Amino acid sequence: LVFCRFIRSSSSNSSSIVSSSSSMNKKKRNRVVSSRSRVKGDQQEVTVSGIMQLKAVLCALSEHRPDIGYCQCLNYLAAVLLLVCEPDTAFWILAAMIDYVIPEGYFSDSLIGAVADTRVLQTLVSKKMPQIARHLKKLDTNLSAASLQWFVCLFVGVIPIHLTIRVWDLVIIHGSHVLFWVSLAVLHLQQERVLSAQNEGELYNVITTIGEGLEDENALMDAILKFRISKTTIKQLRQHERKSLSFRVSRETQQNTPKPRSTDHASSHRPEIPSDPQLPAPPPPIPS
Repeated sequence: LVFCRFIRSSSSNSSSIVSSSSSMNKKKRNRVVSSRSRVKGDQQEVTVSGIMQLKAVLCALSEHRPDIGYCQCLNYLAAVLLLVCEPDTAFWILAAMIDYVIPEGYFSDSLIGAVADTRVLQTLVSKKMPQIARHLKKLDTNLSAASLQWFVCLFVGVIPIHLTIRVWDLVIIHGSHVLFWVSLAVLHLQQERVLSAQNEGELYNVITTIGEGLEDENALMDAILKFRISKTTIKQLRQHERKSLSFRVSRETQQNTPKPRSTDHASSHRPEIPSDPQLPAPPPPIPS
């Protein structure tokens, strides 16, 4: 809340940011309106007033960050904040988290930031949880696709709401690298379920319902303490995975772009040298 008030006090138009969302363009508004119904309250009745507040926060955020506009998971994040604070405060906390806490690219069209983090998680699992890593290799699969929701939704809808709020406290206080601590902790607590999966389909079901049976707040916090990987290590892994993804996207773009026909007859016999970007370096080592 103190963080939110600092951000709010630094804005010249903070007093009317949510109410002024009515001026946003029709296309953005329709996208927000069509998505707010997907929010499922944690066994709480969704009132008309609550839906209107959610709409106001999402529209205001779209105006605040036009480069993002609206992303599928933002309705879940806003809904959680509206459970514990007023719409103006919910907006400023969410805006501050996106501007200063959550890495760039989490809510872009390509979700490159979140996709890179799922690959970082896979690397961490191979180092910190060898039994699960061997099981994933046996099934010829990984956690990347199934765990994407963990990152883009900041564990909303993944674990019970009272645990989600505690996770958000840690993320706001310490930084987004805490998401990896939580991911490893949840896998640790649900390791038996993960190892029981007999094929890729069963594993996907386990990962997407990984929060089932998790209720003990102290057990989760104790598990998180076992996986406190340094912020520096995670930063290096993130940089490596982002470079690797950027290289892949650049290469695929070059391969899919048709080459223009040359008007010079002599140059048509001249072989072209591909200008692929430099291959990324291998990932940095992870401290034991």
